[in-house]
Amino acid sequence: MSVGFWAGQTHHSRLLVDGALVDRFVALSGDRNPVHIDAEQARQIGYARPIAHGAILVAELSRVIGMEFPGPGSVWMRQDLEWVCPVLVGDEIQLHLEVRSYSAAARVMEVAVTALNQRGEQVLTGKGAIKVPESLNVSQGKPEPVLRRVALVTGGSRGIGAVVAKRLAAGGWNVVVTYLRNEAVARSIVEGIRADGGEAAAFGADMNDPKEVHALVERTVAAYGRVDAVVHAATPSIDRAAVGNFAFADCEPYLRTYLGGFVSLINAVKAPMQNQRYGRIVLLGTAALFGSPPQGFGPYLVGKGAAVELARAAATELGPLGVTVNVVSPGLTVTDLTVDVPARAKEIEARRSPMRRLATPDDSAALIEFLLGDSAGYINGAHLPVTGGA
Repeated sequence: MSVGFWAGQTHHSRLLVDGALVDRFVALSGDRNPVHIDAEQARQIGYARPIAHGAILVAELSRVIGMEFPGPGSVWMRQDLEWVCPVLVGDEIQLHLEVRSYSAAARVMEVAVTALNQRGEQVLTGKGAIKVPESLNVSQGKPEPVLRRVALVTGGSRGIGAVVAKRLAAGGWNVVVTYLRNEAVARSIVEGIRADGGEAAAFGADMNDPKEVHALVERTVAAYGRVDAVVHAATPSIDRAAVGNFAFADCEPYLRTYLGGFVSLINAVKAPMQNQRYGRIVLLGTAALFGSPPQGFGPYLVGKGAAVELARAAATELGPLGVTVNVVSPGLTVTDLTVDVPARAKEIEARRSPMRRLATPDDSAALIEFLLGDSAGYINGAHLPVTGGA
């Protein structure tokens, strides 16, 4: 049986070791050693601030194991920890757990433990074994109940991509927003997400450069420990060109971004998604691929169409690995990319829809959010129009 825990899986948590925490530990343990509570005593032995009790990090490890990863019901079987340097009162500690092995039959997880302070200095290292309860011994495709999902949204600084990023963050995802040139806008999206209580980061990357795309995925994993989902919404500006009046070179910007970027993304995330037996990939297509397309969009459609065919192939080949690949194709949507579409054309398009309106970014974002979730685990290889029934 495939399981919900695997070698290489990681979990991270942060702890601020402030004076109040030390005081609570003193009250619990009775350990009033002056080096823990007296700044002058600490300075006499060469430390700028009191030294926090080492057992505080052990207690935090116990909390993480019992409440977050693996989760409720889990218990230590053994541990071997070494304090590399003291934790001072006021330090912010990041704990890293990495699964070294997991036996589903025995329900035993071997983990490596590392703790770093805010300067990136290692303060603790070690290893241990954890007994995982039957309730967390989940099968392939079901959620690891203690992990916060991580989504990478290309083109997440504008249009539909930005709305997708915000929705996912509001739903509890860690989100990476990518940008090509407009870092300020991407960071404003991230700041808005964080102001609303979510977690996000903005990373620059050129979808035309495979090395940058691979580096983007590596930065995502470094920041959040994993990558569960990719939404490929990046796009160049759309210029109209009539058939017979454009060259192959006019198709290349769309092919490089839509197809080339998608190729690089899939290549970069295949291994981590395969290792965790879970992945969701969504390509943002276009409803112009259905029926008779509008005039002047030949180069754009070449790029989108090629990427959609890659999505079909990827759905077949990645499905056995626990990874789904789907396409969401909206009709004419009210975003900054369509501001130059004449008002008359928008009116005609709205009348064509049984809903009598144009699509909004939320219409597509809501569907994408669903496809990335655990409930959509058996939807794979779909090409879904968001057109109001047109």
